[in-house]
Amino acid sequence: MAFVQACRIEATLVGVAIHLSELCFCHSQQGLGSLWSNFLPSCIWSGAASNCNLLESGEESANFGSTMSNENLPSTLPPSEVRFRRAIRSQNRLINFLAILLLPAFIGVWLSVADPLKTGIEIFWAVVVITILFQIVLYFLTMQYADTLPELHLENTELQELHQYMIEHISESDDYIAQLEAVNLLGAYWSTFQGMIAVLSPSNEDSFREACQIAISPMMDAAGILFDFEYGEIWSTSVYGFNESSGLLEPVWWKRSGDHPSGDNEPRSWRSGDGHVGSAFMQERILFTNDLTSDDAAMLLTPSASNVRDYDQAVYRSFVSAPIVLDVQPNPHRFGVLVVTSNVAGRFHEENKAVVAQAAQVLAHLFHWRLLANTPEMP
Repeated sequence: MAFVQACRIEATLVGVAIHLSELCFCHSQQGLGSLWSNFLPSCIWSGAASNCNLLESGEESANFGSTMSNENLPSTLPPSEVRFRRAIRSQNRLINFLAILLLPAFIGVWLSVADPLKTGIEIFWAVVVITILFQIVLYFLTMQYADTLPELHLENTELQELHQYMIEHISESDDYIAQLEAVNLLGAYWSTFQGMIAVLSPSNEDSFREACQIAISPMMDAAGILFDFEYGEIWSTSVYGFNESSGLLEPVWWKRSGDHPSGDNEPRSWRSGDGHVGSAFMQERILFTNDLTSDDAAMLLTPSASNVRDYDQAVYRSFVSAPIVLDVQPNPHRFGVLVVTSNVAGRFHEENKAVVAQAAQVLAHLFHWRLLANTPEMP
């Protein structure tokens, strides 16, 4: 029975992973897809790629339609408005043709050809007077729409600006919807993962490190959606566990971009209160900054002299540190800190820091399971 339940949980976890991989595959070109591709079977990753290609083709069609509608703006107006604008333009052309070319030419020809003695004085001057009156009528018509045409032009300009604003607003809405979808999928994934902790049984260091990778990798694969990470960006994420013997926050699992100056070296350890990692652990609250080089609070989060690296200010410009704490009674457990960093300012804010906080809670359950598994039972 337990085996059947474990198989069901594992199937659910893989199902959510497939859906999340389809969402995140499009961002694999940012250097974040390798985590997922290492975790998922090749057949799942290939299926995600094919589904993503379909999505991309649909997006290209939508973008092409947006471009066409922007170039042909009058098509977005009601048909009656389009007909009115066309009628005004046609009438303006006709009036200009009659007033500027046809009537002056007719009067000139009439005066040079017509003989009042033959046609009659009344007819001769009647034609001249009618032509002049018609010219006056055309003048008043031209003056009547002289103000209307510039107004139509201004309205068209305003419509173009409104159209451009709507396109940008739709793009922002699409990004927000993608973020919500990624967050929902991560929530389902983490909920299923917590149910599989006992099945994974991460009792030793290697299995525990692998469990941390399984828990955090989906979030980093979706970092292009959640944190706006881009191709070529230097980023890192680390899971720190507190070692009571040494009194240090020591790295348990970490992942970095390929061009990170730390290379394959193990991240540095931190004392409680030292740097942003130690400060988040000591204060038991999530800390984040948009720009370590300019924020006023950055001075309080600067590492101690013995823990500073030359590349710190260039590589760790924005970061978020979430304490791994499980609030159980009577004594809450402090296990460590989860950190995500970037060399680009402004990557983290109130909304996406909550995702890192949720990931830290998932890790807290993982640490707590290991604590209970390694605690001898009372006789």
